[in-house]
Amino acid sequence: MRFDFSNLCTLRDTLGQLMERYEEDEDAFRQFYDAVAEKTLCPHSIGPIRIYNGSDAVLEYIRWFYATTPSVSLDDCTDALYLRLEDKISCSYGEQIDLPTICHVLTIVDDLFSFSQKLHPISISIIDAEMDGRNGESIAVFGDDSCSGAIFLYRMWNDFGGRFTPATVLLHELGHQLHFHLTGALRRLPESFYAFLRQLGADDTNASDADMLELFADTFLLAVIHKTKEFGDPFPEISEKIKEHCYSYIRNILPTE
Repeated sequence: MRFDFSNLCTLRDTLGQLMERYEEDEDAFRQFYDAVAEKTLCPHSIGPIRIYNGSDAVLEYIRWFYATTPSVSLDDCTDALYLRLEDKISCSYGEQIDLPTICHVLTIVDDLFSFSQKLHPISISIIDAEMDGRNGESIAVFGDDSCSGAIFLYRMWNDFGGRFTPATVLLHELGHQLHFHLTGALRRLPESFYAFLRQLGADDTNASDADMLELFADTFLLAVIHKTKEFGDPFPEISEKIKEHCYSYIRNILPTE
């Protein structure tokens, strides 16, 4: 069977056919997994950051899905991948980031914080499809003293009234990768962040853990926006004074050389 990895929409359709074939050939999922594993990817690299596009981005997405989905079997994991794509993925003409924009964003954050020199290896995949409920997504896996992360940038699902651009979505996702690096965990923030919020007079008493993770990622975004508005400003209502505090906080936890 030929597997089409050109985009996540065709992958969804391919997996649908695979499900039908599985009733007659229980080895069908293994054939799919082997096809994914044997492909050699050719990323654009900037230090430890690798950028994938086209079919390479789809293959990277599949590999990360397998690596981060708890499953008792390969068949269960492949079935879970199909259900996710069937439920969440759609073809779209929404705005999408491109390689030059990603490279430019990374140059800016490197100039400000030497970002790529200090963080763990990160893969960035440009996904030619819309993910319901998400403009981007971040994940990481952790070893004893190591971390490896991935960012998936979808076609824009919602720009929130023109506030967000693909570039600011990337900056937000880089903020998530920063907290992975600092804490070695997906859902734990550095204690310094809570102290920082108290200094600003922010009340996080009723904020959920998920809200706090998003707030940290936006703090990184605001730190960059304080220094350059060329990517737009998703939060014009936040004063430059607060943005300056965000910049100082990020510099303190990720100091330049």
